Amino acid sequence: METFTYSLFGLPWKEARKTAVLGVAYDSTSELAKGAFAFPVAVRLASYTVEWPDVEASDWGDLLPPSEPEKMRGAVRGALGELWDGGVRRFLVLGGNHSVTVPVVEFLAEQGLKRYVHFDAHDDFRESWLGSRLSFACTLRRVAEVADVALVGVRSFSPGFEADFPVVRAGELSERREEVLKMVERADYVSVDMDVLSNQVTNPEPHSLMPLEYLLGVLGGRKIGGDIVEGVPRGLFNDSVAVQGALIAGRMLEAMK
Repeated sequence: METFTYSLFGLPWKEARKTAVLGVAYDSTSELAKGAFAFPVAVRLASYTVEWPDVEASDWGDLLPPSEPEKMRGAVRGALGELWDGGVRRFLVLGGNHSVTVPVVEFLAEQGLKRYVHFDAHDDFRESWLGSRLSFACTLRRVAEVADVALVGVRSFSPGFEADFPVVRAGELSERREEVLKMVERADYVSVDMDVLSNQVTNPEPHSLMPLEYLLGVLGGRKIGGDIVEGVPRGLFNDSVAVQGALIAGRMLEAMK
């Protein structure tokens, strides 16, 4: 017997809708702060403190994948495949650390995803980290293997970072806002690492935080998917990073209508 409590924005649980919300409670590749596995639950609770978007979607609860990265990848892809077979065509994923983005985008790339925008304080472009090519430090590199990518809000680069794709640094946000707006508008998928605008995260970069108003202001266009990851809640109620996550979730769902 399944028992459910608070869904995101009071959405119905596990109903046949074109848009699905899915939590992926995973932070096994996070070598620093743990706790991102609890972010999906905290965002759902925080959603009861903000205005609800007028959207047709259903909440499918949280996936608890195995800790081994390749098995996590298979579990996430399997869950998305089942939802796809049931008629879901748009996905909002609540992480978890940034590792969970890779199987989501890989799956959707097979369904037609072409353009991806990555909001992050870090470049996430290492080939591998601590022996894993699916570390959260490798997310953008893995995604770039299956989609055209852009990186926005970055302020910490890995050694030798080079890119042949658009990169908007934190200090360039204001002057390049129209460019960012167009990139996000055209994107099929947007991934938001909460460290781009918060220090309550797995791996904080405390300087040059992106204002929440900036992020919400550029989230537009028609999307087939998006995720919000890396938030580390300090409590389940009145948690600041969770409230931020809920506001972003509402805007993303509106872009999936």
